[in-house]
Amino acid sequence: MKWRGVLFDLFGTVVRPFPRVGHQRALSSAALTTGLNPSKCNALWEADYSNRVIGRSGAIGDVSTLQRLEELRVPVGLVSNAAPDFVTAFGESPLWSLFRGCVFVCAVGVAKPDREIYLQGATALNLDPKDLLFVGDGSDDELNGAAAAGLTAVLVEVDTADAYDSDRPLWAGARVRSLTEVLNVLGS
Repeated sequence: MKWRGVLFDLFGTVVRPFPRVGHQRALSSAALTTGLNPSKCNALWEADYSNRVIGRSGAIGDVSTLQRLEELRVPVGLVSNAAPDFVTAFGESPLWSLFRGCVFVCAVGVAKPDREIYLQGATALNLDPKDLLFVGDGSDDELNGAAAAGLTAVLVEVDTADAYDSDRPLWAGARVRSLTEVLNVLGS
């Protein structure tokens, strides 16, 4: 086996992408419930994205692939642009146990595509970056970031037509249509 482990992106990869309209409805509902103006709340939410994911402010995918990698004793890690409130909730989710190491940008202080997040992911799995496959949906230029850190990056193709962050960098490298295909890539 060419790679000794796999790092996954969370949002858009393990957790399927959610439509922008659905996100805006949920945010508007939360704003109304707390007495805030939905339009202003959404504008502030979007404007503060880069701060939230590194901790400076405030539908599950194919779990069977993660379980199969565990059965094969392939170390599986996670690197994610996630805010502290999400990390707390994720720690209580059933997904948590499927990863040997999770690195969230809010704890590191830098966001993808900064190479440090991937290097910490490799350290969490006790592996050299060159021995890791990174699988992501391409959001936040994460594939180029992983490649720059020495990992082999693979795009998992997802429908971004109505994704919250549909404008993603082009990727000319390897790609798979689903997480299950990662098992085939590992076997090559």
